[in-house]
Amino acid sequence: MGGIAAPAVFEDGRHVGYDLLDLRCGSRQLLVRAVADHAVVRSVDAYRFDGGAVSAGHAAITAAVRDGLDAIAIDEIGPLEFRGHGWAPALEFALRECGPDQELIVIVRSSLLPRLPERFPSPKWAAVNRISPPWPSCA
Repeated sequence: MGGIAAPAVFEDGRHVGYDLLDLRCGSRQLLVRAVADHAVVRSVDAYRFDGGAVSAGHAAITAAVRDGLDAIAIDEIGPLEFRGHGWAPALEFALRECGPDQELIVIVRSSLLPRLPERFPSPKWAAVNRISPPWPSCA
């Protein structure tokens, strides 16, 4: 499995951002942190993104696709991607280049799910399996 996840980061019980987790090698680095000043360069809303982590995320996704890994995850597709930023280029690449034996796992904000095929056109959406709450019990 390859691709990326973006686990939430908390400090003193307060949500402060997200890290980038490369699912293939397990490396983790700062992706985005909350900022008090919204005018900070490379900020979106109240968050500042680390450009190196964004590049690393794109590299992890594209490498997983090119190397033919059986499953590639992209966490998450949200408003930023719908504006063409964030993981949008990597998702577009994956939709074009994933082979028939590769599973693409895309985490999408539920409010954006109906617009996903329109924003990111691909015949691959026809075969989508959707999993959403309530989650199955692990017991």
